[in-house]
Amino acid sequence: MPDIGAALVFDARDVVGESLVWDEARAKLVWVDIIGRRIHRLDPLSGVHESWPTPDLVTSIG
Repeated sequence: MPDIGAALVFDARDVVGESLVWDEARAKLVWVDIIGRRIHRLDPLSGVHESWPTPDLVTSIG
């Protein structure tokens, strides 16, 4: 069996990263950092990362 391993794609340094969703229309990954109160969006091809602070705890997105 080949060794497929694992690789870090992006180091978000989240406190509690959850609810990873693939945004098909934009071809980007979206997730929340519950305790850090942020929403993230990452383009895995270019590595461009965006994040937005939230005023309260966001536990999931869809």
